[in-house]
Amino acid sequence: MLAGLAGGCSSARPGSIPSLPAQESPLARVQRIAIVVPDSADLRWRVAYARIEATAHDVLAQRPDIRFVERTALGAVLEEHALQVSGQVADESAIRVGRLSGADGLLLVRIDGPSIHDLLLTHHVETLPPVVLTAKLLLTESGEVAWQRAVSVSLQDAAGWSLGESLKITSLRQAVDQAIERFKAELDALVVLPIPS
Repeated sequence: MLAGLAGGCSSARPGSIPSLPAQESPLARVQRIAIVVPDSADLRWRVAYARIEATAHDVLAQRPDIRFVERTALGAVLEEHALQVSGQVADESAIRVGRLSGADGLLLVRIDGPSIHDLLLTHHVETLPPVVLTAKLLLTESGEVAWQRAVSVSLQDAAGWSLGESLKITSLRQAVDQAIERFKAELDALVVLPIPS
């Protein structure tokens, strides 16, 4: 059966499976990158964003061809031009921030999960909304979304079993931890894709 499928490809040797073209890394067009996470008044998310930003920096730093636009430089651009990069970052505003800060790529990251209201009023972990971490790499020159991923972890899955009400915060932390680990794995895969020479 495989021989029949491969037989339709004229360049394949009989009995061999044709190779797929190598996938180019979206990072091929990025020399200076800014990692953009929203400012959050909520301590749960502020701590998570600090971990996400550090994780992204550590993973992307494996690429010697990438330089980083520091968060302080982004902050100065935001203040000087009265731009708002908050929870729902508009791509146009983010691209403008990137251009003004000298970045040609922006890694925008957002994390959502149950609100304090949800945690206080929901009786069972399995009915709480999941923790969802979304990330996208925007190219500032073209406005193109070059890479995008979302990871979702339910609080029940994070804990491994149905919990009582007193352990909801623990399961939320575990879900955030798992979401960050999955995000790291996605970024690791992005970093190892080849850059054409």
